[in-house]
Amino acid sequence: MNEGVLSQQEINTLLRKNEEMEKDALLTDAEKDMLGEVGNISMSTAATALSQILNEKVEITTPQVMVTTLSDLQKGMSIPNVVFQVKFMSGLAGSNVLLMNVPDASVIASLMMGGDGKNPGDTLTELEISAVSEAMNQMIGSASTSMATMLDRNIDITPPSTQIWETGANIEMDGVGQDQPIVKVAFRLTVEDLLDSQIMQVFNLETVKDIAGSLLGEPEDKPE
Repeated sequence: MNEGVLSQQEINTLLRKNEEMEKDALLTDAEKDMLGEVGNISMSTAATALSQILNEKVEITTPQVMVTTLSDLQKGMSIPNVVFQVKFMSGLAGSNVLLMNVPDASVIASLMMGGDGKNPGDTLTELEISAVSEAMNQMIGSASTSMATMLDRNIDITPPSTQIWETGANIEMDGVGQDQPIVKVAFRLTVEDLLDSQIMQVFNLETVKDIAGSLLGEPEDKPE
């Protein structure tokens, strides 16, 4: 046995740690804190919108903010997921993705369609996808309105697109490569005793820098 010689597993672990440190360095602590606050306020508004739609009490926790990539995000997620994506046309750069796993989305779809949400499925029908898309549409619309107020600028978004990220397929985000840095803002979302889920907002780095730069008072050109 060679003392002082690292095994391949130890080398891989060190490389992963270095990669994570490099990603974390892309955002300052102040930027992460600011994004967490923005996420907390905007998603609280979104939770209120969802509560009104479902006629159930909806709560979210304080978000966790981290820099990752689409490929790493996929490795850490339960699959399949419902993915709801909008692009910013004005007021912000980039795009915003909201995602939730399918069984949890099934609960919301059931409540949207007058059910009791107590028998979630592992797949979604076209009608259920339409129902949960409407819920996510209301949530992301409310979150965008809240961000517009905080940033003191008009924010316009494209019509939403909804897709299912299945097992074995590369997840996709418009304008973002698989290994390009993105920012994940993760929340725990509960709906009465029916749902205890993790829901995620995913931003490209450009959007996050724009938000943080505006609120932290850094000079930044507002996107047209």
